[in-house]
Amino acid sequence: MRKSHATNSGSDKFSWNNDYSHEKHFCYCDGEKTLILKTTWTKRNLGRRYWACPKYGTNGYCEIFIWLDGEMCERSKQIIPGLLKKIDKLEDEINE
Repeated sequence: MRKSHATNSGSDKFSWNNDYSHEKHFCYCDGEKTLILKTTWTKRNLGRRYWACPKYGTNGYCEIFIWLDGEMCERSKQIIPGLLKKIDKLEDEINE
């Protein structure tokens, strides 16, 4: 595993790239908890999966996350949002 991100907004956040999606990962913010697999849909990391504390994004979480997927190339970041919009539009037309 290699560390890929350090501090953000003055608080320490750690992440690692990891190709082992079948392994269990743990955090210890409130006793031992198994990290959960999530997917981010932000423009910068569209569709990228990561392991995170079950409390991730709420007050009191331990700020540990582990990237499962590597970063996408710039071309993918440009094309995929448009494709997702087209899919959403077609699904809306089908559901009308």
